[in-house]
Amino acid sequence: MPDYDFKTLSPADFELLVRDLLNAEHGWRLEAFGHGRDGGVDLRGQTSDGSLVIQCKHYAGSTFGDLLKAAKSERFKLETENPDRYIFVTSQNLSKTQKDTLCGELRPYLMDSHDLLSRLDLNELLGRHAKIEERNFKLWLASDTVLRRIVQAGLWERNEALLEDIRDRVQLYVANAGFDQARDVLNSQGVVVLTGAPGVGKTMLAEMLLLSHWYEGWQVIQLSDIKEAWDSTVRGRQQIFFFDDFLGQTDLSERSRASDSQITRFMRSLERDPSNRLVMTTRTQILNQAKLISEEVRRAEFNPSQYIVKLADYGPFERAQILYNHLYYSVQDREVIREYVADRRYHEVIYHPNYSPRIIEQVIRRRVSSARELDDAIRTALDRPIELWGTMFETVLSSAAQKIVITISSFPVEGVRPEILRKLCAADLTPIQYNHALKPLEGTFVSIQHRPRHTVPTIAYADPSVRDYILAFLDGETEYVVQLIQGATELSQIATLLDYASAVVSGGTKFPGIASAIRSNQRMVADSVRKIIHDSDPASRIEEGRLAFPIMKPLVHLLGHASFHMPTELPDLVQIAFDLAERCDYQLLEETLEGMAYMVIRDPETFELIMPTLIPKLLKAWGHEVIQSDRLMDFANFVEQHESFLGQFTDPQELVREAALSALQADLDALNDNRSSIHADMEWIDGVEEAAVATGVLEQLSPEITRERIETLEEYDIEEYDYVGAYESASKPVLGAGISQQAREPARNQEIEIDAMFDNLS
Repeated sequence: MPDYDFKTLSPADFELLVRDLLNAEHGWRLEAFGHGRDGGVDLRGQTSDGSLVIQCKHYAGSTFGDLLKAAKSERFKLETENPDRYIFVTSQNLSKTQKDTLCGELRPYLMDSHDLLSRLDLNELLGRHAKIEERNFKLWLASDTVLRRIVQAGLWERNEALLEDIRDRVQLYVANAGFDQARDVLNSQGVVVLTGAPGVGKTMLAEMLLLSHWYEGWQVIQLSDIKEAWDSTVRGRQQIFFFDDFLGQTDLSERSRASDSQITRFMRSLERDPSNRLVMTTRTQILNQAKLISEEVRRAEFNPSQYIVKLADYGPFERAQILYNHLYYSVQDREVIREYVADRRYHEVIYHPNYSPRIIEQVIRRRVSSARELDDAIRTALDRPIELWGTMFETVLSSAAQKIVITISSFPVEGVRPEILRKLCAADLTPIQYNHALKPLEGTFVSIQHRPRHTVPTIAYADPSVRDYILAFLDGETEYVVQLIQGATELSQIATLLDYASAVVSGGTKFPGIASAIRSNQRMVADSVRKIIHDSDPASRIEEGRLAFPIMKPLVHLLGHASFHMPTELPDLVQIAFDLAERCDYQLLEETLEGMAYMVIRDPETFELIMPTLIPKLLKAWGHEVIQSDRLMDFANFVEQHESFLGQFTDPQELVREAALSALQADLDALNDNRSSIHADMEWIDGVEEAAVATGVLEQLSPEITRERIETLEEYDIEEYDYVGAYESASKPVLGAGISQQAREPARNQEIEIDAMFDNLS
């Protein structure tokens, strides 16, 4: 039977261990609720006998008096909960007298001494459920006895200092599905190549794989060169080899090209000898680069043995555990930690798109003086992940690859079509140079995405943190911003860069360098806009209905920012937009008007001369384009939102009524060609009636609506139909409300568990 004292586990780790053991022993499904500062933890569940509450008191380093005091404080909770069964679990080793004392204190809720589990009882459960012990690295690796066994038995060819380093890091490890998937690859192939972006946890996962093998009796051998594998192999002995960053940490030049053939030879040898296994790690970009320049690496066909470590492996709860562990084991002052978690500041970290275990580790290991300073440090590191990507971008990537990565920043988040990106790079790169620069980037810096309903793929950043790093880089190296605008061939590029120039954070400009570069070069920016429009031949595009996405949408979008960043150039650009918009469909007119209203409200003097003639003309054109009731409501809502501004130049409500009569009559006329069922047809008529009420034209359309209802009943040969008109529809229950609440329940439960875990630190 094992004999652990559980001192190496945090309260959250201890709770999860108890949960796993009781689930294995009894088959209970337990959830965590309500941690407290004293370390108390509630695990709740339902059994066939009723409600169940389990209290976990991780008091391995405290006295029995402390434990007894904490147990007494739980009586009030128990009176509130009043569970059908109550179990008390502690990591302390209790004598019979101490157990009897605790049982007496917790009666009548603790009905049997068997429901009081101490250190001895937990070790007995671990003895019966060896799989749980095997997977709990923190339980056995952190033991000095185990550490000495590893060194003295020669089962791990590392010195004691390095093993102690692993022992310290294993406290931070959080198990996830990636471990089982990578282990399956290793079992089936004999080799696993762990790839992924920087800081995602490749080395940590590799070390956990090695530890699980060591636990099963395998000898673990760390390699600094593949030649060492041949020298260390002992026939018939189970050996697992570990080669971290086998292609170099930052550059392929760090290793000998001759080693490529030796690596592939050793991998093939593992197919003949199942007693040997190999774990290797490398960054995806370096592996892709090696495949381009090394015939041996290309022939090795790593794909079957490759497991890509992704941030998606960490769900919200796993992310929370990683953050919790770093806080619990950190050097930070306990009062700083208490204040940080008391304000629930961790939620924004857990759900941040740039979440990275390495960023969390880098920030928290630096001592701070306050919770606000800690919060600011984590937010800044996540918003501007310079340490995560900087070294790789500046020292590993070729100048061609850097150009590709920087150019993508000028396109929206969904990315850029491959032919456009190639065209932008064509001036500096040959097709071969372009391909050799792009391919190594895939999977690390960029991804080629095939989106639903899109026949053409897009090239986008593989991770949100890459974009944030590049924007931080551009903010400090603004000459690249100027180059991007001068070389732009799409208006969406300039609109995107203006978005970044206008971004704010904590009340200030998020990218002051980018904003300053655009304001200092506004004539150049406007010239680039005019050139792109001229080269796009907008006249023919309007006639063919192809103007919207490449020209009008980004043009209207960038005008919304131009009033601040390009005031001297704005009137001319607005006039260009209006000239084009007059000939576009109503959707573009809506966007043009909304953007214009926003600009005029902010700076009415700039547009004083052109507003009186253009607004009535454009608003009327938009209203005439409205031919369906759903589009009508878009128009009506826009007018209502901006009525005070629009009313200076025209009667917007009269235009709404004109548009409503035309569109709703067209909707009623279209019913005969679109009949499907009595229920659907009546819903169609109800929709027209609701729109008529909203736009103030019900009185004019009421005879037509009544006539259509009568004709619909006759069409289906029905004498009576229980319909609800526009006046009564507001009181109808909202269908699906209960379903949406039910769908939110798992996420809510997870948030409760996360809060319960962090409450222990408060």
